[in-house]
Amino acid sequence: MSAAAGRAPAASAAATLRSFPMRKTNVSGAGNLLGAQLMPIEDPNADPVADPEAMPVIPPDLDFQEHALAAVRQALLQAPALRDWCNFAFNGQLDDLVCHLLINLMFHKHADDRHLAGTATATALALRELMLAQLAPLLSHQGRTALQASLDANADANALPNAFALHLAPRDRWYLNALVCRQEAADCLAREEYKQAATHFENAANGFANVPETAVLVAECYRQAAHAHAQDHHAITAAALLVKVGLIEFAHVNVLYDRAPAQFEDVMACLDAFARGAGDLAAAAALYRKMGLHSESVALNRKAADAYATLKLYAHAARCHDEIADTWAAIVDTALQAGDHTRVAAAASASVQAAENAARCYLKVDDYVSAGYAMVKAGDYVTAGHALAQGGAYAAAAVAFAAGQEYALAGGCYQWVAQCYEIIVTQHQQAGRTAQARDATQEALTYYLRAIDQFTRAAQGAVDGAQIAGAIATAETRVAALRLALQAPQALASE
Repeated sequence: MSAAAGRAPAASAAATLRSFPMRKTNVSGAGNLLGAQLMPIEDPNADPVADPEAMPVIPPDLDFQEHALAAVRQALLQAPALRDWCNFAFNGQLDDLVCHLLINLMFHKHADDRHLAGTATATALALRELMLAQLAPLLSHQGRTALQASLDANADANALPNAFALHLAPRDRWYLNALVCRQEAADCLAREEYKQAATHFENAANGFANVPETAVLVAECYRQAAHAHAQDHHAITAAALLVKVGLIEFAHVNVLYDRAPAQFEDVMACLDAFARGAGDLAAAAALYRKMGLHSESVALNRKAADAYATLKLYAHAARCHDEIADTWAAIVDTALQAGDHTRVAAAASASVQAAENAARCYLKVDDYVSAGYAMVKAGDYVTAGHALAQGGAYAAAAVAFAAGQEYALAGGCYQWVAQCYEIIVTQHQQAGRTAQARDATQEALTYYLRAIDQFTRAAQGAVDGAQIAGAIATAETRVAALRLALQAPQALASE
């Protein structure tokens, strides 16, 4: 049933009504029950007792004042047709609640038809989305079928009028059906029926897309569909949907940004949508990388990183650049295997650039350890060592310094780690934990030996040989003491 058919003039509707049997005979089939019985009549003051098949129409000049709404509400509540609709489409559950919700939604349709929606005239009406959320779980199977039929653009024009099409606004029918689809999707997820869940989530997204101001719901349903496709091992479909979701979120950002005057709520919603969109693109990039589609992964991670940087979410941006660096490194490996040296050089350069971008972003949030590891990817080992040491990762800093041939700094870091383990040895001894004290002693010994190795390397080209020699001597003294302790386990026991 088209929207135009649902708005047929009352006279024509009444004429159609008279051509169908009423309560004098048993009505069979959903079409008769939801069509003929709920056809509105011309007379707003029709007597529901004398003419029980009629649904009183809402006065065309309703002023939406509380007393006027109450009078029309009472007239509708007395119509048996409304109760029949509730019993058929909602399993007869919570009849009073359902009737009141349907009447409120009928008022909303009336306001929409008169272009009064959103104006002060209609402020007496409750939020339609909340009412639809209450109705959705109460729909019967027949009610869901009738609701879906009311949205079918290819429905038979000669079919009986549909109560949902007659009495609810198109946007409310789309919203209600989307809620139903979303619940069906959730039920499928609970049963691990991922393919069916994805289909229902996509249907829900399509339904919400027919309702104004629902971009967030549309995006979320498509996002859930993408995750369901991924669970169903259809990564390519999931990735494409995530890209679509990201673009929906960015388009929503533009809509919010263009509103005037700007509202605080819009600003916050704009930021949230931008962040969600960036996250969707990053998630799609990860899926493309797993599938070996490196170019797509790099492009999407770049867009995500730019979005995060715009929001000053530098840690997120850094992780995107890190992913780009790793992806280019994978391309380097592939090119090496293929003997494509030109490709190797270009990919290696791109990987270094991405790693440097990641390091800069990490430093903006004082994440020195992550910045250090990013600098290692970029081949800037000495700078990486300083960053790692500043972040307290001295063992990793030592490795970086050694790679950068700063052996004295590497030895100093290893020595610091060894000293930390000696403190741990003392703590275990005081607590009587002999086995743990022995393990910590072994670790301290290992790091002192590494320190000596690095100091020895440094001594070969040291300007200040005396300082290096002193460091070696100190480390050797501790090595001797620790070895003695390991040879005499009782020395590690608490006194």
